[in-house]
This record gives sequence, structure tokens and C-alpha cells, in this order.
Amino acid sequence: MVTEEDVKKVKDASNIMEYLESMRNVIDKEIYGYLNDTTSPRNLDKLLGRSGYQYDQDALNKTIVEPANYLLRLGGKRLRAIFMLTALDALGKDPMQYLEFSIIPEIIHNGTLIHDDIEDDPRMMGRGKASDEIREVDALLAAGDIKAINALLTQHGVTSIAELVTKHKPSMRRKDVAVHEKFGLDIALNLGDFMFYFPMVALRDSQKLSQETKSRVTDIYQRDMLRIAGGQATDLAWHNALVEPYSVTEDKYLQMAYSKTGVLAGMSMKMGAAIAGANDETVDVLGRFGATIGVAFQIQDDILNITASKVSDTKGGIGEDITEGKITIMVIHALEKGSQEDRDRLIEILKSHTKDQDRINEAIAIMERYDSIAYADSIKNELVEDAWKRVDTLLQPSVAKDRLKILSEFAYKRTI
Repeated sequence: MVTEEDVKKVKDASNIMEYLESMRNVIDKEIYGYLNDTTSPRNLDKLLGRSGYQYDQDALNKTIVEPANYLLRLGGKRLRAIFMLTALDALGKDPMQYLEFSIIPEIIHNGTLIHDDIEDDPRMMGRGKASDEIREVDALLAAGDIKAINALLTQHGVTSIAELVTKHKPSMRRKDVAVHEKFGLDIALNLGDFMFYFPMVALRDSQKLSQETKSRVTDIYQRDMLRIAGGQATDLAWHNALVEPYSVTEDKYLQMAYSKTGVLAGMSMKMGAAIAGANDETVDVLGRFGATIGVAFQIQDDILNITASKVSDTKGGIGEDITEGKITIMVIHALEKGSQEDRDRLIEILKSHTKDQDRINEAIAIMERYDSIAYADSIKNELVEDAWKRVDTLLQPSVAKDRLKILSEFAYKRTI
């Protein structure tokens, strides 16, 4: 339960790090109240509603509560929830009076992480073929074809079946195994879906908001969830080469990033503005600003992945995106500006999904040769600066407005 002391820490925060930490504390307490506090009227068991039968609470704990707690406790800055509450504050509302709504973008975000980890896992995708390799070994073992097994091991540069199975690293999330690795693919898929829908009960059950405001927030949710799925679908098509990925334009990439990553940050701020009773223009401007921060965040994430950083350390080393064959602003820029030889070589490396660090470094060197990393950095900064200009003219001067700007810079200029 959020205490008066928790709220006081938020209001007394003297710098952005204190503000982030105190806000994260109250947001987490709100989330865990829904998941874990069985005495709360907002607890999952009560929110599911009654049908005249009995829920299997142990089953729900094992498949929803425990894996959800596991993921949430792996970390995260709760930035989307904080953006919502800070937008409310900047529009003259006390954010602590609307704290329960902050769970909406945060839980949805964590649901997208579960699905992302599954979709990015090469064992789940056509490009990785790891599960196919293991099934092939099983078939050869059943047939007793030792010669064919040895040939397969030689092909993959390993000396034993165990080595073949373990050479495909488990999917990681914040330095620990992803939810689908720990709890199973079926539980992870269902939990991801659950997290898309569950937090909207905070809105449905609210007595604080008018029906009109609830309808505005619900409309934002429905439209933006569709956009998120569309952005993810586009990225999957590129990753799986269902369309020619290396002819993707910068404009198409930015739209994909806007939908996949930016929209959820934009949703957070639009919901905050709608809850505050802002007019449609204000909702739109803040939403576009939030979404633009999300795009800049994605570009920065891509930059940090191919440079020495805590992000690359957490995600498996420098250049994991090269192994994935990922399309980024840097790749698009290098393909546009590079010589035919460099273009061909970069595409060859990306298509190979190599884990060889020398080849990964070669791909990065090609991008550096054409200043593609610096170009991505300039695009990122320009996008946010342009989006802030509209917010700056719209919002009245306040501590919350200043915090909103600092938060945006923290998000897209981060090094971790």
C-alpha cells in the first residue's frame, strides 16, 4: 500500500534520480496491490468477477501471479507510467490521486516484453532454425544414423549433441532468463496476452472518472494497441525476410519504430492528458511527444547495442543486433551512402546471422566508415527537439513541465 511517506518523497524529490526512484516505488506498490495483496478490493481474485463457480487460485498463482512478479522484479524504470503521471501533473492535476491508472501503460509494456522475447528468440523463428536442428538430431537418433549425426555436428562446429543444444544461448531479459525460458512458452504467451487486458480494470472500476473520460481513454487504448501490433508485425516481416529487408527506407523504419516502440510512450501521455480533462489538441501534442521519445529511445538502444555499453553487455555483447540481422537507422544509412562493395558485404554479414565477433566488428566498421552512428544520433536529437517545441508552447511553466523535459532527455540520451 502506498503511504503518506511514499507520496511525500515524490513531492520532495530534489533531482531527477530521486524523482524517478520515488515514483517507481509508488507505481510498484500500486501494481503489486493488484497482483499480490489478497486483502485489496483490487486484487486479481476479486477483479476477475464471479460466475457461480470456484477459481483455482493455485493455478492462477502459478501461471499468472508468479511469472508476472518474476518479470516485474527483474527491474525496469517504469518510465511510461512516470510519463503518464508527470503529464497529469503538468496539466494541473495531483498525480497521486490518479496513481492506479499508471499501471495501464506499465503492465502493457511488460506484456510486450514477453512477446518480444519470444519473437526475438532464434529458436522460435525461421531465421534461427535451432529447434529444427534439435528435432533433426532426435530423428537421427531414433533412426540410429550415427554417421548423419556426426556430419550434423561437424556442420555446426560442435563435438557433441549436448554442445549443439547449449550453443544456442537462452533468451535473456535484464541479465536473467526471459519468462518463456523460465516458465514455458505456453504460460508466457498467455501471460503476455493477460497483461494487455488486465490493467484496464483500473479504468473500468474507477469512480473518479466520468463515463466520457473513460470512453476517451478506452479509445486511446484500442487504437494504440492496434498500432503496436502493426509495428511489431512489420519488424517481424523484416527479421524473417518476408519482404526484402535491405531495401527498407528511413521513413518506413521510423514508422515501424513509432508504432512498435513509440506508441506506448505516446499512449501513456495521451491517457494522462485525457484523464486530466485536456482538449483534443493537447492530448494529440503530448501523445506525439511521447511517441517521438519512444522512437528516439529505440534509436539510442540501437546505437548502444553496437557500441561498448551496459546495454550491449546486458543483451549478449557488442553487436547482437548484427547477429539478428536487424534493420536500424545506421544500417539503412550505410546501405544508402556506402559503396557497392560495402553494401554487399554489410548485407552478407547481416544475412548470415553470424556470432563471429570479427565479422560483427566488420559490419560495425562499415557503418562507422559512413558516419552512420553519428547520423542516427543527430536524427534522434532532431526528432525530440522538434516535438518538444509544440509541448513548450502548450504547457504553462511549472516544475512538472521541467521534469517532463528532463525525463525525455533521460530516456533518449541514456547510456544504460
